[in-house]
Amino acid sequence: MQDVLDTKTRILQAAFNLFSDKGFEGTSMREIAKRAEVNLSAINYHFQSKEKLCSEVLNKAGDELREELKEIAENHPDLKFVDLVPKVYQHLVSISDRFQSCFRILSTGNVALDLGSDEDGQMGGGPGARYLMERLTKEVGECIPFEDRCWVVNAVFCQMTHLILLCNTSIAQIEFVKAQFETKKVQYRLRRLCLALVREITDPLDTVKTVLSAD
Repeated sequence: MQDVLDTKTRILQAAFNLFSDKGFEGTSMREIAKRAEVNLSAINYHFQSKEKLCSEVLNKAGDELREELKEIAENHPDLKFVDLVPKVYQHLVSISDRFQSCFRILSTGNVALDLGSDEDGQMGGGPGARYLMERLTKEVGECIPFEDRCWVVNAVFCQMTHLILLCNTSIAQIEFVKAQFETKKVQYRLRRLCLALVREITDPLDTVKTVLSAD
């Protein structure tokens, strides 16, 4: 059994690295087999096709991130939503290479991911979105429509993703742009965003919400 697990692990790691470096279309099953030091038949046995292998690669990465964000939430049970988000962002910064690799794979591969039964996917957030949702719901209550709470979590994930994807690019190395990625500044902007979003869904007299309701 251990040999089977080791073989699958080697295949998944080799596929992750190659898909990230060369893209889904630019990577062959033979290259993956060579990198993983296994026979091509072993890949076909465990994953049947390149599409299924890529799906497994992304699912594994998602599961790992989900567990990491769960641990962050459990280790900081008393943090408010507005303070938990910067903690999550700092973790994403620490794994930015892996995070960016996943996006490269997603952007180069025509792989269908079934998120219909995935709790995080239903919320419109990334893996681990449920833990931010739990903290948000604890503060604002279930009286706030689920759709509104999903909107907050999705907006926060989109902003964090935007920052992570930019942080290692040449754009982020421009002097006046680089300053905007300083930890304290990013944390301030994330907290401000969270406060604004929460206020928008909890304050029925909020100007923005009133305008949108009128539309």
